[in-house]
Amino acid sequence: MCNIAGYSGNKQAAPILLEMLKRQEAFDGGASCGIVTIHEGRLYCRKIVGDVDTLIKHTDALYLPGNVGIAHTRPGGDARTYNFAHPFIAEGGRFAGITNGTTRGVGYTEAAQRATDFLQENGYEFFGGTALDSCSFPRLKNGNYVSCVETRVNLVSYYVGRGYDIPTAMARVASECYTDGVLGILSLDTPDSFYILRTTRPAFAVSDGDGTYAASCQFAFPDGLGDKAEPLPLMHPVRIGRCGASVSPVKMQGVEEIDEITDATFSACYARLSALLLGKASSPLTFDDLETEVYNNMKDLFPKNKAIMQDGMLVYRVLYRLHKEGKLQRCEKMLGEKKRYYMWIDN
Repeated sequence: MCNIAGYSGNKQAAPILLEMLKRQEAFDGGASCGIVTIHEGRLYCRKIVGDVDTLIKHTDALYLPGNVGIAHTRPGGDARTYNFAHPFIAEGGRFAGITNGTTRGVGYTEAAQRATDFLQENGYEFFGGTALDSCSFPRLKNGNYVSCVETRVNLVSYYVGRGYDIPTAMARVASECYTDGVLGILSLDTPDSFYILRTTRPAFAVSDGDGTYAASCQFAFPDGLGDKAEPLPLMHPVRIGRCGASVSPVKMQGVEEIDEITDATFSACYARLSALLLGKASSPLTFDDLETEVYNNMKDLFPKNKAIMQDGMLVYRVLYRLHKEGKLQRCEKMLGEKKRYYMWIDN
């Protein structure tokens, strides 16, 4: 699962965003990463194939100007190429976007291909087209492949250009390309804020005297803020500025409703994952192991959902509670070329 970060406040955004990514990428991320900030009417974007340390070493990402920005770290996929790393800049340079998600969803790949074809027919050019033997991403008319995320960001730009406000455009795009994810948008049209629309993947936000922070998990936030962070609502775009988060009344339409995580759902998942982690010091588990377990074997927690459910959100919330209780043990090991947290609970 990808992880994301966002910040709008009084401080320089880049160091905050990159630190928030570093706190998350050992849970899941590090194959590619990137950041985009906004300053004096311009978007500043840096991304790389590699982890946050690689981005800092080989680019000036740490020093990008601006007090508002979003960032992203990706665990795998087609990180063979720079063109599939987030963020993506829409044609015209007024929008940038990231996604934390999977290809789960009813007809998501087909919908992304239809949207890509539609945009090309309306004159949109894609910056990220890449020649590959084959992949599950949409294919351009020239035969190259493009990230579904670049398509979604361009589609937001297209609808805003036709008179939609940003929240309405995001809700329409998320409905047309319905999938298990979080969509984040930064726009020159609203330079003091960014937007997040959460379908299922985890996203939290919290404010302090310096600004408002958003991230995939409570572990990401500056010290002392994780306990105060609240999950963002489902299926509604949220505008996040330095003074807090504002939920739009606009909602995704024409797609499957997603179940909220109730206290009973959380308690059941907490008990099952705790039992799974108990005594596993000799064979600890990764975030991906836990999320796969929830998705494959705990669907009874979300009996109404058919295509997608909040497995990632549940895992992060359970892990954070175990951490606060002093039960969660974790260590970093290499998984291929990436560092990963391996986790367990002592007997």
